[in-house]
Amino acid sequence: MLQDSALYTERNHLHGAHLMNYLISLAIGLFVGVIYGALDFRSPAPPAIALIGLMGMLLGEKLWPMGRLWVSTWLS
Repeated sequence: MLQDSALYTERNHLHGAHLMNYLISLAIGLFVGVIYGALDFRSPAPPAIALIGLMGMLLGEKLWPMGRLWVSTWLS
């Protein structure tokens, strides 16, 4: 029973940590947006292109470990 309670607490802690990452990211994005607005500066990329770039970054971040695993299994 105690072990289940510890696991539940750990899961909630991890969930809270992930949520905090999203909130920090949102806060920084809002801060940069306010600075852009105050300086009357337009974003260097249209929103659709910026989102495609972010998607590419996320895919690349996931593909790198997969590629290393594939190469290591292929070489062994």
